[in-house]
Amino acid sequence: MKAKKYILGLLGMALFFTACDPDVGDKPGIGNAPSVDDIKFTMTPSAQDANTIQFDFTSDLISPYWAIKKLDGSVMSTNKRSFSMKYMWAGEYDGSIQAFGRGGLSEPKAFKVSVPNNDPIIYILTGKDTPKVWIWDSSVAGHLGCGEPSTTTPNWWSAGPNELKGRGIYDDELTFILNSTRDYSLKTNNDIYVNEAAAKTMAPDLFPNGSDVAVTVPYTQPKGQTWFMDRDADGKLYLTFSNKGFPSYVAHPDVLGNVRYEILELTENTLQLQWKGSGINWYMRFKVKQ
Repeated sequence: MKAKKYILGLLGMALFFTACDPDVGDKPGIGNAPSVDDIKFTMTPSAQDANTIQFDFTSDLISPYWAIKKLDGSVMSTNKRSFSMKYMWAGEYDGSIQAFGRGGLSEPKAFKVSVPNNDPIIYILTGKDTPKVWIWDSSVAGHLGCGEPSTTTPNWWSAGPNELKGRGIYDDELTFILNSTRDYSLKTNNDIYVNEAAAKTMAPDLFPNGSDVAVTVPYTQPKGQTWFMDRDADGKLYLTFSNKGFPSYVAHPDVLGNVRYEILELTENTLQLQWKGSGINWYMRFKVKQ
């Protein structure tokens, strides 16, 4: 009975103090959950780079929760009050923001991010007025090679200059077409060079039991392969192929699963890629066809 009276007394005191504070329930994040009208923020393109957008949350007493959709369909989410995002591709991007405080979480407030132009680095890969055609930089040592995962160089095996001549690799041509679907063209002249691990996958009739060495196999590029370039949170560039696409050399069957190749170097005349497989890194170096 005493416990019951004690609990009732506490409830009575809580009601008394609440009634004495006319502002409770009016402050966002203290009594009630914030409303959409409480959410204030700005989006400002950088003066140095119009593809970099600065996001700032300007409301007081409450905190933000951002969710911004990227071109590849993934969503970047953060609760930072201020941050910037660099966009690779022109277009309109959907986003939403919610505010939360002691009173709970608000409803989402939708917005759009407008990016007028592609990142100029895209044109270094594709060419702007005339499409670029990339071929193997076969005269340079290490144009194809592999190494241990802890390094960024092919320290296990490195192809010497023109070492793979006549094996169906140096006549391959890669073109990254800048159209609405970002088509990828791999001209192979009917054959490609593949690692022994991929021999059975790429040519099951010729190598039903696999192979102990890298081999040349017939290949015709299927229709519908595309490419995509993006950056991660650290600013590293990546290249991805769809529909089992690959950059001329098949290092392992895993690369047919739309893996990401890190772009180690991209200049007007040089493209160097790295693929991190299971316990091994592969390296490929290309140059612009003259």
